[in-house]
This record gives sequence, structure tokens and C-alpha cells, in this order.
Amino acid sequence: MKHVTTLILSAALLTGLSLATPNDVQAQRYVVPVESGYAGWSPFYYDGYLVYFDTAGRPYYYPGGRATYVPRHWNQYTTAVSRYRTHGRFYSRWYQRYGHQQYRVRVVVPTPPPQPVIVAPVYEEPIAIEDEYSGWSPEYYDGYLVYFDDNGTPYYYMNGSTIYVPRAWDGYSRVVTRYRTHGANYRNWHKRYNQPRYRVRVRHNRPAPSRPAMRPAPSRPAPTPMGHDRRNDRRDDRRDRRDRRGR
Repeated sequence: MKHVTTLILSAALLTGLSLATPNDVQAQRYVVPVESGYAGWSPFYYDGYLVYFDTAGRPYYYPGGRATYVPRHWNQYTTAVSRYRTHGRFYSRWYQRYGHQQYRVRVVVPTPPPQPVIVAPVYEEPIAIEDEYSGWSPEYYDGYLVYFDDNGTPYYYMNGSTIYVPRAWDGYSRVVTRYRTHGANYRNWHKRYNQPRYRVRVRHNRPAPSRPAMRPAPSRPAPTPMGHDRRNDRRDDRRDRRDRRGR
């Protein structure tokens, strides 16, 4: 017997293999090809083990090769039980394929890549919106037209969804008060502009603030060169006047 054991150990050393203890075997994770869906059933996993169901619909798994019921505090317990009750026939067909011993070990569950987050683009469209129609000038919040419900609460449309304007908006009280005093004008305006094409983020053209007229700068006398004697200028002026009289 000792001779046989020695041969096994020697063979393990020669091949580079390591003998694992029973505890080491249980700690290993095996990559088992398990389809994410088969015969209409998508498998559940508990602690890395495939989840099975008994005839009463209770979930269990095989840690260490022993059938053990899944504890009720499992966050998917209710979901798994309900799904088995409604899709038991699919599970039975799935079990025929994956109920074998080779799938009862702890497996590496392939994690699917995260789905890309699709963010609806915000289109800024130059839509012709009158500065005033039927006595009502439109209000804007973050580039969106502001509407009012029957209670006078302001809201807007973003990506097709109705969103109420937050009360923290600095223009909230002003627009609410304006709606209360000019509700009839708003309702007439609403009949014209309550259309999907106006519910996008728009670039509304605001008139540029008028600039004050530029006054011309007062003219300044030409500077006199340094060292210039103005007495010579007066002599030249007198000489010019005498010459004109002599003519």
C-alpha cells in the first residue's frame, strides 16, 4: 500500500500536478457551459450554484455535492418560487438537460456586459414662436416652453414626458402669479402652442439689448509743437493782412 501511494505522489510531482484536499476541491470554481436560457427557462444561481426545485416548488442547490435548500432570506427567493409556479413546465424541460451531476458544482457565472445607457438626445430646434400671442408672452424653463395644468402649476415637456417645474426656480412665483391674473390669455395661447413640435428644447431668439448711441468725441485743438514761438505767427498774420490791403 505504501508503494502505491509513493507512485501516485511521484507521478504528481513529475507531471506538475498538485493533489487537492477535499476542502480545496469544494473551494474551486468550475467553468461549466450553462446557457442563459434553454427551453424557455433562465436558471437561477445561489452562491455560485445552480438552483433546482423539488416537487413542492422549493429551491435547493448542491454545495459539496449534497442537496441543500436555499434559505428564505435569499433576495431572489420569492421571485424564483413564483417563477417556478408559473413556468414549471419550462423548468422540467430545462432540468432534463442541466440536472446532471456535472452541473451541480460551484460554477463561474458569466456576467453579461452591461447594457449601454441610451440617453435621448436633446434637440435644439429653431422653432418660430411668437414673442406674444393673444395677450400671452411665453415662459421658458431651461429652454423648454412652460405650460400650466388646471391648478395653475407650471410644467414642461422633456423627451416627451411631463415634468413639473421645480419650486426652487427663481421665476416660479412670478409665472404662477401671472397665470392667475392672465389665465384667459394663456388658454388662448395654449390652443395654438400645445403641439408636440413645440415640446422640444428650442432656441428662442431674444432681442439683443439696445446699446446707447455713441456720441462723437469732442474735437481737440491740434497740439502746439514744443519750442514753437507764437509771436512769429502773429507777425505772419499782420504781414498777410497788409499784403491783402495793398492789393
